[in-house]
Amino acid sequence: MDHPELKNWSEAVEAELCAYFKERDANSHPLEEAMAYSVNAGGKRIRPLMVLMSIQAVGADAASFIDMAIAPELLHTYSLIHDDLPSMDNDDLRRGQPTNHIVYGEAMAILAGDGLHTESFEVLAKAGPAEVTALQRLELIKEFCVAIGRNGMVAGQAMDLQAETHPINLDQLHILHARKTGALIRFCARMGAILGNANDEQLKHITAFAEKLGLLFQVVDDLLDRKATAEQLGKTPGKDAAQGKATFPNLIGMNQTETLADELLNQCLEILEHSNLASHHLANLATFTRNRVF
Repeated sequence: MDHPELKNWSEAVEAELCAYFKERDANSHPLEEAMAYSVNAGGKRIRPLMVLMSIQAVGADAASFIDMAIAPELLHTYSLIHDDLPSMDNDDLRRGQPTNHIVYGEAMAILAGDGLHTESFEVLAKAGPAEVTALQRLELIKEFCVAIGRNGMVAGQAMDLQAETHPINLDQLHILHARKTGALIRFCARMGAILGNANDEQLKHITAFAEKLGLLFQVVDDLLDRKATAEQLGKTPGKDAAQGKATFPNLIGMNQTETLADELLNQCLEILEHSNLASHHLANLATFTRNRVF
């Protein structure tokens, strides 16, 4: 994804995230330091970029929404901090650096995640240009709650934990990942479409695309856990197999998982081909997701 426009968006998103914690409350130190530590650790920033791509895809100006697009990234970072905790995935490496609880302790890491969770809602409530209506904000917050709550991301995380001791089948694995990974990606696409005043057909196509992309992202994640290095991933490889996680390679093997990833990419591109979206960035994102090595 080396398009100049995407590079500009990426740099603007990074600057917005870095600036978010520049003025810290001295009374909240080291909470805000712990929050900033994980937010500023880098990453692909797929979620804010997805928001901006979707805004442009429905014919609106994405650049004016940079400050609002970071909301799902703050939420995503909270989920990573909590995922890495000893009581969850128990990992000590994330984005190439020690995980939050290794640096700040388990209790402060939990609070840092809690803080980022709340901040993401504040951004949705008050950021963005003046033309964002109260009705749009209400719709986004409602969809955000569904995407990350007991029927979305948190439900997927719970299913993931349960699957370590209660094996699941392939259909259940699809549901797990549609919730744990896919629901937030789906929200990002719909967030952009809603902010860009998409029509019903555009919203339908961008939602269908995002659902396939979310699954593709997780399928590739499962593959990379098996074949990538810690330096490539920025986190510990092989953890899923060691912890008995439900993954596509564990259920259907590596070859079939590679085939599934190719099929999902083709489905993403086919949806875009038959849509009325300005979709070149979205198509590049799908291709990048399939071919990524980190």
